[in-house]
Amino acid sequence: MAGILRQRSYPTPPNPLVGVGLAEAKQLSGPWTRCSERNPVLLHDTFVENSVVTKLQDGRYLALYDESGGSGSFSAAWSDDGLHWSKGQPVVWPNEQTKWVQTIRTPLCFIAEHNETYTVFFTAMDTSGYGCVGKLRLKLNKERIDD
Repeated sequence: MAGILRQRSYPTPPNPLVGVGLAEAKQLSGPWTRCSERNPVLLHDTFVENSVVTKLQDGRYLALYDESGGSGSFSAAWSDDGLHWSKGQPVVWPNEQTKWVQTIRTPLCFIAEHNETYTVFFTAMDTSGYGCVGKLRLKLNKERIDD
């Protein structure tokens, strides 16, 4: 079992580069050991924070996280084993579900429902500038995952 342990900044002018730490354990309750040879995991070219990792129904892993790439959303990265990760890609949200959103920020959870449909709760700024929590139902695009 592998999991994202914590975030850490790695200064790289002009913006800090933030990667996530990887740790492993035989069971969820631990003990957890840092995978030093694989750290930091650089999911994005700038910074990564507030990652949420979920094991998908097909056995692969998905990490949702905040990033600073200017997409106005958060990004997703994939792994077959929970140890080796793809570079992240911005998540594209259905416009009809996010008309009230100015900027999507922190993913809070990624909950499996049925038929490869998922519920995502996230923090956001609405069009008036107030912070709030949103909820989306998504279906993964298998063709994009396999790329």
